[in-house]
Amino acid sequence: MKVKCVRLNPVIEPGDQSPIHGELSPDQLTVGRCYVVYAIEVRDGRAILWIDSDYRLQWPSPVDASLFVVEAGAVSRLWVVTFTPHLWIAPRPCIESEFFFDRLTDGDSEAVAAFSKMKEFMDLEFTDQTVEATARVIDDAWLQCPNCQDAWESQHDSALVRCTSCQAILRNPRIE
Repeated sequence: MKVKCVRLNPVIEPGDQSPIHGELSPDQLTVGRCYVVYAIEVRDGRAILWIDSDYRLQWPSPVDASLFVVEAGAVSRLWVVTFTPHLWIAPRPCIESEFFFDRLTDGDSEAVAAFSKMKEFMDLEFTDQTVEATARVIDDAWLQCPNCQDAWESQHDSALVRCTSCQAILRNPRIE
């Protein structure tokens, strides 16, 4: 799922609760930029999106959903749903591991490694309009990077792929 930032100040409804703990400040977001949503939480009637800030930290941060519009509404294949203690839509390790996001921000190596793997998958899962270059198909198993000309074996069914040599993000020609 991808969302686009449309404002820097949340829409405040009568009776809204206090600010979200750990919420991003307006200088960490850019109006008009799209963000990958790594988790959705609904707490006290408020929708909270967990996204990566403009600072590119190693963890997502919570932000009020009223700052965004949905740009691409497809949900991640990693997401599961739970209602304990409130509504969470997130990758299984984020939900099943108690205090996962706290452990992540504390630098817990297991949590950092798990999120890093999930983030890579989710960042490549859906198309990105800012990515213009497309990998070339060599055969059923191999793709080639148009930037460095290196080839790699890839059976990914995500919209984007990463060149294993130069790390360029490219459109997956098998999906388009």
